[in-house]
Amino acid sequence: MRQIFILALILNITFCSCEEGDLFRQDENDTSTGMDTIIFSTDTLNISFGYFGDEEGISIISQPENAESFELLNELWEERILRYIPRDSFLGIDSVIVVTMRGSDGASPSTNIDTIPIVIKVVKDDFHKKLIGKWNWISSCGGFTGGCWYPSEDNYEQIEFDYTMRYIEKYNGAIVQDHLYHFIDSHIIGESLIYEIGFDDGYDTFCYFSGDTLYIQGGDFWKKYDRIE
Repeated sequence: MRQIFILALILNITFCSCEEGDLFRQDENDTSTGMDTIIFSTDTLNISFGYFGDEEGISIISQPENAESFELLNELWEERILRYIPRDSFLGIDSVIVVTMRGSDGASPSTNIDTIPIVIKVVKDDFHKKLIGKWNWISSCGGFTGGCWYPSEDNYEQIEFDYTMRYIEKYNGAIVQDHLYHFIDSHIIGESLIYEIGFDDGYDTFCYFSGDTLYIQGGDFWKKYDRIE
């Protein structure tokens, strides 16, 4: 199987010829509804909420479900830093809700209270980050004849990889596949980084990028996709 895959890839290429310790700062004057972050599975996420005086502070009202480590640090001069490390092997979306309390004169309760939901999207690496999105099928090439075929008005396809590790495939607008996906292995052939991806129905395949174009193996041929969002 792998020999067939490597040969098919070579033929196809011929034919087609946040680091640990990064600190995010939440502006204390920003009362927006929340924060959306993307980190790699090996990262440590640090979010600074700034400084708090007497009778002020920050509370956590919803804990993350997939954290190896999660804590609120009180740094020098009362700076509050939220630190999150994802659980080993976790890929997907985690979330936290915090409440910040400011506006105290030091003797009275805080008057400026904000509830801030934080969405933490954990991806494997740059390849995974690039893979996430919706893709249109634009051609397939290979097979016994080595020829190519293309979409038409009554034969078109769209696929999606999302942050929740869900894969959706639509054929002529109707969903035909809806599975969770996971990464099995990766290796380099020539200048291409190849990932083997598995699905919860037991099927697995290979994919790689050439520029911004996504290629996915479909047996003894390759399917080519362009991003639509």
